[in-house]
Amino acid sequence: MKHRILLVAALIALAGMGFAAVGSLATGQRKQGQFIGIFKAVNPDFVKSGPRPEDLPVLRQHVEYLQRLTDQGVSIVAGHTLNHDENSFGLAIVRADSELAARKIMEDDALVRSGLVTTTVFPFEGLIGKNVQPAASNSQLSSASAPKTESPEGKEPGSAAVKALVSTYLDAVGQKQFDRLPDLLDPKIEFSMPGKTINGAQDYIAALRRLGPITLRNEVKKIFVDENEVCVIYDFVTDTAVGAVPSVEWITIERGRIRSIRLIFHSQPWPAVLEELSRRAGQAGGRKK
Repeated sequence: MKHRILLVAALIALAGMGFAAVGSLATGQRKQGQFIGIFKAVNPDFVKSGPRPEDLPVLRQHVEYLQRLTDQGVSIVAGHTLNHDENSFGLAIVRADSELAARKIMEDDALVRSGLVTTTVFPFEGLIGKNVQPAASNSQLSSASAPKTESPEGKEPGSAAVKALVSTYLDAVGQKQFDRLPDLLDPKIEFSMPGKTINGAQDYIAALRRLGPITLRNEVKKIFVDENEVCVIYDFVTDTAVGAVPSVEWITIERGRIRSIRLIFHSQPWPAVLEELSRRAGQAGGRKK
């Protein structure tokens, strides 16, 4: 009887140790959780009209920072909505040891530090998904939080920053915000298309301005990045009877600016576009008289 009591006691003790181990393991697994940060622009014009030229360096730092977080396994996903109104927002889902640590990661973003956007952080639980990267160590988290203001000498920005630069350029052209372009283009940019070549940012921007009266927007279909070269497939949407003109641009980047553009487009409807542009220019000239 005494042996049975001792055996039962031993089993209870072992079971207790097992439950304690499971509890300890669960605690360890909960130590690093997931958190979502919601980003909202302080000034609605930042979303509606796009960033000002002086905001572009901050925007590049923002993209490079999120790219580092992703490379180190800290950020699971980051992005923003495509609408350009007061409901637009950005988000990032990160791994962190605590909500305080997650808030620190979000607030170290250049857009937040500059005061252009605010961030709100919530604990997050992903119910369905796929882990593609391991969580970063504390030392990696520390290095990710250190902002990088510029690329090392002679090194081009990462693919995410290159993609953001090209997207900003196409958005500025599509919205006819030509004053944003000097900060995006190399002063000695080389532009070429079938039958035409333009050298220099000033002349290229002037050519884009001349297309302004028939430009509605650029609808990007796909962007491919290979180091400092970018291929963009998009529709140049006009308000003429032609509508959208399928287009492809082969773009090269040097020192964080667009150095060359080679444009290839569906040429068959183009004469009708130019004819309508000429007609409107003639009407505008007649009104001035």
